[in-house]
Amino acid sequence: MLGPTILLVFSASFLLAWTLDRRLKHLLLFGLSCLFFCFGSLSQMLQIPPGAGPNAIVSAFIYTVSVLCFTEGLLWRAGKRTSFAEKAAVTLLIVGGIAFFYYVERSLLVRIYILNFGYGLICLVTAWRLRVMCRGRLTERVLFWALVAFALHFLPSRLATSSMRCGMPATSTR
Repeated sequence: MLGPTILLVFSASFLLAWTLDRRLKHLLLFGLSCLFFCFGSLSQMLQIPPGAGPNAIVSAFIYTVSVLCFTEGLLWRAGKRTSFAEKAAVTLLIVGGIAFFYYVERSLLVRIYILNFGYGLICLVTAWRLRVMCRGRLTERVLFWALVAFALHFLPSRLATSSMRCGMPATSTR
């Protein structure tokens, strides 16, 4: 429960900062992002809703909203926006993929890929839209490259997962 607690502290900090200066709307989205990530973690930890399938779908939805709030906050900070239709389509693709690979073609590995590559791609597209930041002030450059690193971190660990099946190396004959 330490992770969700830390996320609540971050969420409260962003929301407090936003209440002090309501012009900084991106802080509201950062606070909501932390809050939704906390809810996603709690959903998984506490098995709410019960059952692996419903829990996978609900937690995927909550985590996706969290990532979208985070990236939208970065875009708002730069005076850019993503349409509701784009956010809805991304959410539908990710959550729909999770549902399909649970209920139709059961594959935990594919569900892991959908979440991680989906979130990595959302962050990479956001970085692409904010690429002008890499030529800005030091703060802008650091934020941009931190976003790129965050986006890319989703990829190597998932590629390593592809060589593992149920804790067994891919070269295993089992």
